[in-house]
Amino acid sequence: MNPLELLIGTWRGKGTGEYPSIAPFSYIEEIKFQDNGFRDVIQYEQRTWLDEARTSPSHWETGLIRLLGEHEIEIINAQIGRRVEVLVGDIELKGPQHFVIDLNSITIANDVRMVGTQRHIEISGNQLFYTMSMAMTKVPTTTHHLQATLVRGLECGSLETPSSDLFETYDS
Repeated sequence: MNPLELLIGTWRGKGTGEYPSIAPFSYIEEIKFQDNGFRDVIQYEQRTWLDEARTSPSHWETGLIRLLGEHEIEIINAQIGRRVEVLVGDIELKGPQHFVIDLNSITIANDVRMVGTQRHIEISGNQLFYTMSMAMTKVPTTTHHLQATLVRGLECGSLETPSSDLFETYDS
């Protein structure tokens, strides 16, 4: 089974962000994953807003996710601020509809401030949880930046906080 197939669909939810150089914030998010007919490759688009009315955009990225091997994955993305990033990592199947992805950036272009990023993604059924950490020239130690919980198929105006019971190990 191709674990990327478990991502297909539209996911929506809420997240929070923080970093030593900015004030903490909350956001809403939508990620669309779609199969474009290529084996072991899917396309995604991720958008975030700082308000539920979606009048204050925060982030936008799009890219490709592909399996490099049975347990290896790669993400290539372009982000609204001109940053281009390549991340590689491991994918671990934990059950029929449950897997974990851990990624580290190997290439970052067009953003001299960015030193590196890490992403942790966990999918279980129709819930997706992720964290993102980064290191920048002014904060050279990899530091937590974002976390969100999304639900596949959640309607646009219905952004209730999804249950995070499946991901309780990441609440600390």
